[in-house]
Amino acid sequence: MSQNETPENVADLATQADTLPSESLILIGLFGPADNLRALLRRSSGKTLMVKIGDKTPKGHVAAIDPEGVILQTRSKTEKLSMPA
Repeated sequence: MSQNETPENVADLATQADTLPSESLILIGLFGPADNLRALLRRSSGKTLMVKIGDKTPKGHVAAIDPEGVILQTRSKTEKLSMPA
């Protein structure tokens, strides 16, 4: 196995079916310094989005990111995305 190949057991664990909710958009990670957090979101299609405050998503724009999650806002609704349990 080369250094760039993923071990089979790791690939199997990383691709387990039905481990994440199938909602239209979920938070799967937060990263960066506390004063400039970014978020990794997963769409129901499996594609990921890396976002920061002010970015647009399919469920609204990113109004805030804190250690607890992401706040998405539209004209009429505010929604908080938290990490899956």
